[in-house]
Amino acid sequence: MVSESGDLIPLKRERFTFKAAHLAVLERYYEKDPYPDSQTREQIVDECNKAVERAVRVSDRPLAERERVTLPVVNNWFNNRRKEAKKQLRQQHG
Repeated sequence: MVSESGDLIPLKRERFTFKAAHLAVLERYYEKDPYPDSQTREQIVDECNKAVERAVRVSDRPLAERERVTLPVVNNWFNNRRKEAKKQLRQQHG
């Protein structure tokens, strides 16, 4: 984006908001394997989106684009979850 003076204005990206259905799927897969391969990550994306679509279908509205999980979202979630687990482990063993 460009201001009136011609300077570039950085765009803030919108953060993804996880729904309970997303988190249930992600945690289930994390318990099986905290380092899923690329094929498994694709399955996670599909399963997360299907889970939320089922929940949204009850309210008779389509799934909004911002509610849709993408591969980078799943990758970031797993990275953050592993980091959180490592931090908790360090705190327990002080």
